[in-house]
Amino acid sequence: MDFKDYQDLSDLFLKRISFAKLKAFSKSLSESYRAGHSTDVSFKENDFVLAYFFTRFPATYAVAKEVLGRLQSEYDQQIQSVLDLGAGLGSFSLAAHSLFGLDVQSYLVEDNREMLSLSKEIFNQLGIIGFWQKESYLTIQNVKPLDIACLGYTLTELSKKEIDQLLERVSDYFIKFLVIVEPGTPKGYQNLMYVRDKLLKKGLNLLMPCPHHLKCPLSGKDWCHFIKRLPRTSLHKQLKGGCLGYEDEKFSYLVFSKTTQSSEKDRVLTYPQKASGLLRFRVCSAAGVAQEKIITKKDKSMYKAAKKLSWGDVLF
Repeated sequence: MDFKDYQDLSDLFLKRISFAKLKAFSKSLSESYRAGHSTDVSFKENDFVLAYFFTRFPATYAVAKEVLGRLQSEYDQQIQSVLDLGAGLGSFSLAAHSLFGLDVQSYLVEDNREMLSLSKEIFNQLGIIGFWQKESYLTIQNVKPLDIACLGYTLTELSKKEIDQLLERVSDYFIKFLVIVEPGTPKGYQNLMYVRDKLLKKGLNLLMPCPHHLKCPLSGKDWCHFIKRLPRTSLHKQLKGGCLGYEDEKFSYLVFSKTTQSSEKDRVLTYPQKASGLLRFRVCSAAGVAQEKIITKKDKSMYKAAKKLSWGDVLF
């Protein structure tokens, strides 16, 4: 799915709701997210699901494609099947189809009827085949392990007890990789650190973004997160009250594997600083520390390659 596909879908779905109503529902939805409230009840109404499609879905899809794209480029693995847990509108499944091809088998587990209905329509409009199961990913039974299992923006809605319940079974859901994405907020990061500790104790290999299995070196007001910039439609700008043609979505994530080992390459933690004749990177290293690395023009080939790197990339 590309930006034009999203615009075409927007034109189709906009016919079902007035702009005034859409703006009111979008505002209510945004306020709920900012307050950290669960939106499960809201999503029982179709208008709230439409508001989600217009305001949040572009960012969740862009982040899903960014994370799966990094996994593809850094570990060169072909994905043939995806389990999308708490799928919502199917961001991870759609991203997998975009990256790995239309032959990817996608299984979407979602217990919200309105979300499930609209996701089916999105897939149909795009000519993509998917398989849906209306059930909670916390109680789903008899899951056939697939290449990759994805949990996107779900942990913030769960209690610690529910997270523990999920983690007890999650390793049964995938063959190659487990991808977990949360908002790039302190709360989202803390939830991931809890999951990180639990899954490392279960013996899973942590591949990304951490280049090590040691304690995260960041703390306090410094937390591990990344940014994905995505284009906005004119409608999106109106609903969000923005004037820029893009938005920056902050996200945090973890990728685990049962068999693949980490590349242990330094991860760039923020935008590189550029000065005359040098590039300064803040990285998380395989030694488990956050440190600064400087590359100068004296090493021409390395400097040329480093100029292309940005926040979230691996440093060679």
